Amino acid sequence: MKKHFVCATWVLVLILTACKKNIKEDAPLSGRRPVPPMLKQMKWPSLARSTDFEYNPESTLAKSTTTGGTSAIVRSYRYNSNGLDQMSSDASLSLNTFEYENQSHRLIRMNRAIREAGGMRIYQFLEFIYDNNDKVSTIKFFKNNIIGAELISTIAISYDTVTNLPSNMSMTDAQGKLAYIFNITAYSDPVDFNPLYFLEEQITELFPIYNLPGLTHLTKLHKIPKVFEITAVNGSGSYLYYKFDSQLTIDAEKIQKQINKIIDPVTSVQTEIEVLFTY
Repeated sequence: MKKHFVCATWVLVLILTACKKNIKEDAPLSGRRPVPPMLKQMKWPSLARSTDFEYNPESTLAKSTTTGGTSAIVRSYRYNSNGLDQMSSDASLSLNTFEYENQSHRLIRMNRAIREAGGMRIYQFLEFIYDNNDKVSTIKFFKNNIIGAELISTIAISYDTVTNLPSNMSMTDAQGKLAYIFNITAYSDPVDFNPLYFLEEQITELFPIYNLPGLTHLTKLHKIPKVFEITAVNGSGSYLYYKFDSQLTIDAEKIQKQINKIIDPVTSVQTEIEVLFTY
């Protein structure tokens, strides 16, 4: 699991933060924006890296360009009448496609596919199952191989009955054995954001939190996770595996600066990264 967290670290440095508060007690801005504030740039000074964003005329995200590494990485976003249809990167042969339910228009599947001669081959995918309140209750992760779809893990999501925010995710393996528990212990103050800023291309073990329907649900509540912990479970018991915490500067429900702390209790390594936001 460790290698997947390394792949997903760039997502963590984007996470919003602030003190936990009951949503019903929040005092949001009068007259919310018809669209989320549009980021112009995110910058990581200590990493000498930045991402610039470009938008379509209707204010949807068109592409992002990340510089500061060995070469620039450009991500492109395509839409249909339901919403996001495709997300791709010029640094990879793989891309993400999205499937929606015809009547409800709910996102029911995200595919990870690779470009091959004559088309695309899906090699991983997530299935999203909803409860009666249109919230994702279950996520199933599959891999495609020569014998067909193979179930890898299942996520059961619990919500706080007062705030309607996700509070706990339990990951079981293909045999139904509990493997990891995700606990979100604090959320941000009110904030507007585009869920695509936080959506990773690869399917890592952080997908219980960072998936498109889950992030979209959080945009409606104007919250983003501030603190979460991951507990690993095995035959001999359980132990704290991973922790994320951060500090945030918010102005007019727009994040301006963020200092994120990523803690690995297993190795006792702590990493702090500052992120600057320009609109």
